[in-house]
Amino acid sequence: MSAYPEILSAADEARSESRSDEYNQPSSWKQYVDHVVDGGDLGTWVSKGKTEGIFEGVPAGLDFIMAEECRLGDDGNTILNSHIWRTTDGRVLSTGTGVEYWDTTSVTLKSSYSGFVTDKPFTGNSTLLGINFCTGVERWQYVELSSGKTTEYLVEHQRTGTNERTSIYRKADGSGENRFQSKRANQLESVLARFDIVGTWERIESDGSSSVITHSPALSGRTICGCCSHRKADGTTEELASRVMWWNTGRNTVCFHVVGNTGGSLMGEMVSLSYEDDCATMVSRCSGSNANGIPLSITITEVLKGDTLVSTCTDFTVGDRTAKPDWIGVPFTWKRTGRN
Repeated sequence: MSAYPEILSAADEARSESRSDEYNQPSSWKQYVDHVVDGGDLGTWVSKGKTEGIFEGVPAGLDFIMAEECRLGDDGNTILNSHIWRTTDGRVLSTGTGVEYWDTTSVTLKSSYSGFVTDKPFTGNSTLLGINFCTGVERWQYVELSSGKTTEYLVEHQRTGTNERTSIYRKADGSGENRFQSKRANQLESVLARFDIVGTWERIESDGSSSVITHSPALSGRTICGCCSHRKADGTTEELASRVMWWNTGRNTVCFHVVGNTGGSLMGEMVSLSYEDDCATMVSRCSGSNANGIPLSITITEVLKGDTLVSTCTDFTVGDRTAKPDWIGVPFTWKRTGRN
């Protein structure tokens, strides 16, 4: 027997008591919030697909991108939802916002939603039919009034992975359905779409040796792990430093953590990212300390054009003074030699 008692949340208890074919109503608002938070449903989700024509005012056959956000509101007493649905060429199909709440009269979960389909308003109301607390699947009844027409839908929300969801909207009369396969929004992925540093980069030195940097995606593309090494003329290799790059939602920017082979480390973040023609320029500022605990700070400017990367270090300080070793201010050119 464990020396520590097992402590279960309301959502954990519900999962442990649920069967894979069983759907139940949550016993309280708290149990539902635990189900949503513990299940990782909060956040921004992006789906792509093709419209099926089951929603009034939205024709079938259009390629679309939809962004949806789910967050807590009113100090955790409501859940707020919003969406924007566009065609791939940028035309807005629909926008809207809604709120999920605990209805004390019916003692169940309800949702109210409103917005626009193109330029016409719509309203919708949902009632939770049940949750399978074992699988996380939710089933809702949704009734929408749009362009003077009322349509009933049966909706199923499925958790298909840590960062993946599927929502299925079926018309209650059985005449059609639309599936939305969503992925959790990845801001780092958006940045790297224009600043693509993934791959192996090499710079040949005058003595025949080479410096090599590899950048590889990890955690489903939510981090980029880099390693800098020196390949000597005799073929031996020495690792010099490692860097992890990720999107910091609290700072709303790309952040970095660099660790050197002597024990020094730097933390930093992207200051700016700009584009001009086919060039992308990222400026970062890092600070930390060397292996002896002496404070360091440095600015790094990286200019990317296709498979060529030019990096320049400036504004280097050691302790309380400006330092100017011979590599400060010198552009170093790297060539991409592979995509890993």
